Amino acid sequence: MPAVFLLLFLQLVPEASPSPPGTECSRNFTAPQGFITSPTHPGAFSPDHPHNLTCTFTIVAPEISDIVLKFNNFSMKPDGFNLDPNDRKPTTILCQAHGIEIWDGPPGVGIHIGTYCGSTAPGQVISRSGILSMIITAGTRISEQGHLAQYTIQERTPPPTGPGYSCGGGLDVESGGYFTSPGYPFDYLPSERCVWVITAQEPDQKILLTFNAYFHLEDKDCKHDYVEVYNGGTELSPLVGRFCGIVAPSPIKSSGNQLLIKFVSNDEIQDSGFSAQYKVLQPGLNCSRNFTAPQGLITTPNFPENYPNNMECVLMILAPPGAQILLEFDSFIMEDDSTCQSDRLEIWDGPPGVGVHVGQYCGYNSPNRIFAQSGVMSLIISSDQSSTKEGFSAKYTISQ
Repeated sequence: MPAVFLLLFLQLVPEASPSPPGTECSRNFTAPQGFITSPTHPGAFSPDHPHNLTCTFTIVAPEISDIVLKFNNFSMKPDGFNLDPNDRKPTTILCQAHGIEIWDGPPGVGIHIGTYCGSTAPGQVISRSGILSMIITAGTRISEQGHLAQYTIQERTPPPTGPGYSCGGGLDVESGGYFTSPGYPFDYLPSERCVWVITAQEPDQKILLTFNAYFHLEDKDCKHDYVEVYNGGTELSPLVGRFCGIVAPSPIKSSGNQLLIKFVSNDEIQDSGFSAQYKVLQPGLNCSRNFTAPQGLITTPNFPENYPNNMECVLMILAPPGAQILLEFDSFIMEDDSTCQSDRLEIWDGPPGVGVHVGQYCGYNSPNRIFAQSGVMSLIISSDQSSTKEGFSAKYTISQ
C-alpha cells in the first residue's frame, strides 16, 4: 500500500465510540488470512456482560491485493422493522443498536457496502482498495450470538495487455456492481479510451455512482488523463463533471436510468486510476411538494417514525416578491457519516442546484436558523438503502 495513502487512511479513520472499561475489542488485521468474530461469539451477550460495545475491525492488505470476506455464522438481533404503510407488513429491518457496517476503504470514508443485522448473513464481500473496514455495534439489550467471518488477502493478477485488449462496455444492471480503470490499482496504460454506459432495467430507476477514496489520475488541469461522467446514455447528455488528480469525486446520482462514464489517458504519465461502485435506486414514494402558505411544518416522510430507504424528496417554499423565508428546526436525526454520503438534507437559497447552496446536513447536528432572501428555499432529502433514522421536523415562516 503506498505510504501516502496509508497516512491518509490513518488521518481519516473516525474515532470509534468508547466501549465500556475492560471490553476493548477494536483491532487491525494484516495476516494473509484469519477469522474475525464479534465479542463473546459463539455465545450471546449475558445479562452481566457490558453492553454498548462499538468495535472497529480493519483489514489492511499489501499493495495490489484484494480482500475477500465470507461469513460462516451470522445472527444479530434487529431493533425492529420498517412497515409497509398499506398492509403494515415488515419491509426492511432496522439495525441501529445492533449490527455490522462494512466499507471498502476506511470506515465512514470508503465505499459503504452495507449495514447488516438479523439472521441473513452478508454475501461474499470483496475489497479492492486494500482496506476493508467493519464497525460492530451491540446495544443495551441482550443480543444473539453475533458473527464469525473468515477473510483472505489475495494477490491480484496484473491486467491483460496486447492485441484484443479493451475496456469499457455496457452494464445492464438489476442492483449494482464495480468497475475500474484498466489494471487498477496498477498503473493504467497509455492512450486509453474507455466508455461505460450503466443502464438500470426500469425507466423510473436511478443510479448512484460512488468513487473509491483511493483515486489517482494525472493532474494537469484534467487535459490529459481524466474521467468524465454524463447524466444519460450518450456523450450528448449533460456533463456532470470532468475529474482528475487525487481527490475522488463526490457521489453522483443520475436523474434518469442511465449514466455514461468515459476514461481517457494520454501517452505521458500513468497513475493507479480509480475504482467505482454503482447502485440502482428503486423508485421511492412521491414525497416532493411545494409550500406557499405564510407558515407551515415540513417533516421527513413518516416522522416521527423512521423515513424510508432509497428516497429523494424535493421540497420548495415559494414566497411572494420581496418576502423573506425563515426555516427553524425542532428536531433533526439522520444517518450519521463523516461525508453525508448515505442520508442527507441539502438546502439552497433559490432553486435546487441553481441557487446559493446553504449547506448539507446529516447525523445529529441540527441546522441553525436559515434565511432565504431570493423568494425560494429548496430542500432535497435523500436516503440510501442502509439504515434510516426518524428524520427532522422544521417550521417555516414567510414574512414581508
